[in-house]
Amino acid sequence: MVLLYEINTRVWIFELREKYGSSINLGNIPEIELDEISKSFDWIWFMGIWDHSKIDEKFIEEHPGLINEVEGALDDWQIQDVIGSPYSIKNYKINSIIGDLSDFRNLRERLNKKGVKVMVDFVPNHFGIESRLPLDEPDYFINLEKKPEFEIINLFNKVDTKKGVRWIAHGKDPYFPPWYDTYQVNIFNENLRNYLIKVLKYISSISDGVRCDMSMLLNNEVFDATWGWLNIDKLNALKDEFWNIAIREVKNQNPNFVFLAEVYWDLEVDLLSKGFDYAYEKKLYDNLISKNNNEIFERIMSTKNHIDKMCRFMENHDEDRLSSRMTDLENISAMAIIMTMPGLILIHQGQIEGNKIRVPVQLKRKSKEIAIDKIRFAYEKLFIFHKMIKDGMWIINDVVISNNDDEVNIFSWSWIYDNRVYVIIINNSDRVVNSAIEFKYKHDLFDNNRLNYYDHYNLMKSRVSLFNNSINWISKPYGINLLEFNQNIDL
Repeated sequence: MVLLYEINTRVWIFELREKYGSSINLGNIPEIELDEISKSFDWIWFMGIWDHSKIDEKFIEEHPGLINEVEGALDDWQIQDVIGSPYSIKNYKINSIIGDLSDFRNLRERLNKKGVKVMVDFVPNHFGIESRLPLDEPDYFINLEKKPEFEIINLFNKVDTKKGVRWIAHGKDPYFPPWYDTYQVNIFNENLRNYLIKVLKYISSISDGVRCDMSMLLNNEVFDATWGWLNIDKLNALKDEFWNIAIREVKNQNPNFVFLAEVYWDLEVDLLSKGFDYAYEKKLYDNLISKNNNEIFERIMSTKNHIDKMCRFMENHDEDRLSSRMTDLENISAMAIIMTMPGLILIHQGQIEGNKIRVPVQLKRKSKEIAIDKIRFAYEKLFIFHKMIKDGMWIINDVVISNNDDEVNIFSWSWIYDNRVYVIIINNSDRVVNSAIEFKYKHDLFDNNRLNYYDHYNLMKSRVSLFNNSINWISKPYGINLLEFNQNIDL
């Protein structure tokens, strides 16, 4: 089990400058700040470090949806606060407003010495509208030599390139409007593929891992479904998949480099089969948000064969804040579920404090919010428990609800070690539940029918009776029990 912390790097740097002075950049972060972000995490994802396209007042005025997002996040916003999306990349150089390459190398070295690895973004589906690449290599992108028909003209932008005037498409996925601050790559262009692989190799030389934005859009089938309707001669699908080639080449150079796929539409297993180390688990997120316990359980069971490869989250920069969608108890219960399972667990900056305002990625600063102590304290206990169960064998326990409720409200699993067993019991409902927790494994500790335990969430010792390798348990609403059984627990 691995914990990943996502930091909005530009916002973080500007906050630190308010605290420590304007000279702060990636290379001179105070040690106390690095200690704070690294104490609970195995990885830090520095979101938004690359040089990106800027957006001006005219662009903002033409996009009322962006204005609504900004106004909802920052009451006193000014034009200068809206500095552009870090996913509209000009080039893969460190954004000068936060530092330079030597500063980033220094930051990574300091974190590595603390046992923390560093992850950055790779945005392969598109480049920013201020990038030189579309001007120099227009055929790396979806483009037309003639003006598009009226029905689709808003999908394209007229660009004077080194090869003459081209109409280059904006980046998009098949279900949403275009990202108008980007240009869409043509993944069926072999030279473009080689260019992206070169970028990935560079990223692998300065970081420990990469989060690949909208990874599934580069699958041949998905890309053809999105852009094949244009019938452009250049869209002759290459037989090989981009990710198979790219990941293989990068790992030949750096075997320990880690790939995380942002992926949707039930394509997680497909991306894992192409070489990704981890893949977003969006469906479990949706089930947890909708509070459908049966679907939560079914999803966990359906992914258990690759559960250690799933990246689970309840927040990231794309999603609304968890505390704005759930009560405190619901929030903590959902996090207890995902933080006690194998795999990669993503925690978003501000989530621990119970922040409720999502920060649009175009902003350089955010509203001040008061931390919710109840949530922060609960997370601290989950972090401590996480360190105890990072390794070991994970097994889902059988749960029998005493009142024959059709809904699965109790989630329970065990982490098994030679000399101890951890049993997790979570009631993800607003009512008291009586249940029997049945263990599908044998352990020397269970030879005795009276078991002493310590509950690491409720910070108490007690005893429970074991009968036919099961225990009876009463769970209060949204109750969390993180039980440790070992021979050294005395009452």
